[in-house]
Amino acid sequence: MADKLVDIKQIEQISNHLYNGVVKIIDNARHQVAVYVNAQTSITYWNVGRYIINELNYQPYSAYGQKILATLSQKLTERYGKGFTYSALSRMMKVARIYCDESMFATLSQTLTWSHFIELITIDNDTKRLFYQQMSIAEHWSVKKLQTKQDEMTFERSLIAAKPDSEIVKKLETVSPKHIDADIILKLRSANTPHIFLTNSGLLTNSTDLL
Repeated sequence: MADKLVDIKQIEQISNHLYNGVVKIIDNARHQVAVYVNAQTSITYWNVGRYIINELNYQPYSAYGQKILATLSQKLTERYGKGFTYSALSRMMKVARIYCDESMFATLSQTLTWSHFIELITIDNDTKRLFYQQMSIAEHWSVKKLQTKQDEMTFERSLIAAKPDSEIVKKLETVSPKHIDADIILKLRSANTPHIFLTNSGLLTNSTDLL
């Protein structure tokens, strides 16, 4: 009887071990597929935008170009369904224009979704856009989180915003999930409280020496 209980316990332990291992393999594979599909979707839309810009040369935003784009949108929608409205094509062109470096865009697409790019291109200032881009990557912001951070004026409230653009860009280019300079982090300050720096990963307080 005791031997049977031991066998049952061993079977359960081995089964659980195998289960956890198989789940890890499947989940990792699905994650890789999701990352690949997301990246390829973004790259496809980027290529569409760049192609339209190149083919229309300097006319994509003229009245003539707008009529061509509207006709193109209708034809693509008839063939592929949703996703190719006039507005969608315009956004593809804008993303391709702002993120004009194909290699850089491909790299960013490994982390950011197309919806991230759509949100980022609404920011006219290049330095400000870079801030939200890099923080989205480093802090794993969802699109909703990105929108919230913009509404909260996170960049404007950070210590780094007061520095020259060249210095801001230099620091932002070093940002990664494992490295965020303290002056890039959101500063929360009230009348009788110390400076508090907040990230998703924790708090740094009393950092007055950074000012």
